[in-house]
Parts: sequence; C-alpha cells; structure tokens
Amino acid sequence: MEQENFTQNTASPPGAARSYELVTIAPPDPREEVVEVLRNSLAAVIGPEAMALLHVTADTRLFKDLGLDSIEFVQVAEKVQSYYGVDTQFVMDKVSQIPLRKMMKLTVGDVVDLIADGLRDGLR
Repeated sequence: MEQENFTQNTASPPGAARSYELVTIAPPDPREEVVEVLRNSLAAVIGPEAMALLHVTADTRLFKDLGLDSIEFVQVAEKVQSYYGVDTQFVMDKVSQIPLRKMMKLTVGDVVDLIADGLRDGLR
C-alpha cells in the first residue's frame, strides 16, 4: 500500500505563491526483517545447534533440506505469528492451497515472500 504525501516545491522564487506536488512513497520492503524472524523461528523449533550447522538460504527447502515435518512447520508459523502480533494465518491459508508435491518443495524464500507480501498488503 503506497502512501501519498504533499511536499512544498522549494524552487519557487521568493514571494511567489506556494506550490505543492504530490509525491507517492512506497512502503519499505519487509523482507530483511522477515528473513531474520523466520531464521529465529526455525532455530527455536529445530534448535540453535542444528540451525548453526545448516547453510540456510532462500533456496533451502523446508521439508526436504531442513527435515521439518508438518507439526514443526506449524510451530514455526506460530512463532512468526507471535512475533508480529497479527493473524498470520494467511500464510497457512496460502500454503494449504498448494498441492502436496509443490508443498514438499516449499523453500525459505517462498515463505519469506508469502509473509512479506501479506505484511506489505496491510496485515501488520
């Protein structure tokens, strides 16, 4: 959701009528924060020691590479929800619509995108 602000045009000569222009400001991309929250949530579920041994990137698959099961995935989602203090059920709703074959290939980057898009669309 973009925000619109008015800014005063300072190029006007002294004594001239003030003029203003409408400037559209895009909201900041929440992905960096979401990556950190997701990493912390994963560490809390699988353990910081296990997390330290893994090289987690955007392409890391949650189920195959990290070995998460469905219960652990829900635990991670609950921790993300707890951090943001909002109903992040939209992540689970979107994930539940993914066919099982594709869900098994779900990556850290996919989940970051789902959460960041939801937050940017005003769910925070």
